[in-house]
Amino acid sequence: MRRSNNTPSGNSLAVTPPQIEISAAEWKPDRPYLKALATVKARDTQALDTTYRLQEKQYGDTPAFYFDTAEWFFRNGYAERAAAVARNALELPGSDIDTQIILAGRLARYGDFADAIFIDEHVLRLTPEKPQAVRNLALALIDSADHGFAAKTMNRAQVITTYKRALDLLMQVVLTPWDDDYDGIEIISLMEANHLVARLKELGVSAKDLSDVIDPRLVALMDVDIRITLEWNTDKTDMDLWVDEPSGERVIYSHPKSALGGRLSNDMTRGYGPEEYLLHTAPKGTYKVLANVYAADTLNRNGATSVTVRLYRDWGRPTEKMESFVIELSKGERGTKAVGSFRRQ
Repeated sequence: MRRSNNTPSGNSLAVTPPQIEISAAEWKPDRPYLKALATVKARDTQALDTTYRLQEKQYGDTPAFYFDTAEWFFRNGYAERAAAVARNALELPGSDIDTQIILAGRLARYGDFADAIFIDEHVLRLTPEKPQAVRNLALALIDSADHGFAAKTMNRAQVITTYKRALDLLMQVVLTPWDDDYDGIEIISLMEANHLVARLKELGVSAKDLSDVIDPRLVALMDVDIRITLEWNTDKTDMDLWVDEPSGERVIYSHPKSALGGRLSNDMTRGYGPEEYLLHTAPKGTYKVLANVYAADTLNRNGATSVTVRLYRDWGRPTEKMESFVIELSKGERGTKAVGSFRRQ
């Protein structure tokens, strides 16, 4: 999913955009019902509906079926149908809090921001002890305002109000003393909060007007050539973000700072993430993005662990671009998995 150039994004400094190409790993889940859908012509909506209904009768007893088929519809150009299919996951007896977390993320991905925000708000009420619940709601609000601004369905005042609410939530993540298991999420959220402050300033909001939400001492320019975030949708899963830089140096939890200036956030070992990689000035070459899995659920009615990766180019600048994609892990999968790459010419 690309961020539109019409979206307020960061500061207005004149920066020569680096020529950085983004590529993502291919989505290739092995499911009989997805194989059945793949045999139908993508634009034959009647045949697709018939095939989907037949597969639903056989496999539609777990949330995983609806999440998988929703993603298939989305990747084949049916975003509205994808959101409708994904919602069915909540109606099953086996749905749980993780089902809601996954559904909210998927609905935002498919463009149904209103329902995504509603579910994120519900999850936050149920799990106020988890900073991810606060951050997820903030990010959903930001995405909804970005989309509304670009589509001209939200006016300036509505966008500002939504951004301010998201900023307040991000600052809750930054300033709340969370459990040690979540150490590091406050730094990532502060990065996102400053990104949002810059957008609000572009919309004419003064620093004084924001001082009751964010302490001016925490405001700084945080633009970078490359930003990567990694999140996953199952608890009790230890996953690491690794980046192989063109120099041959690997940025990893045990070596979080590179000679090129790459920086990796604190290692999240309990579940969900996020983890983040930043590089202010990216030299020429290829940057390989890897996810290393130490422990994953072997049985989950919501399906296999999915990794959400966001690759940002020119974070915090008018030329900012972002690719967001989902990578699935096979049952019980361990070890390193390539999830994407940057290449600077």
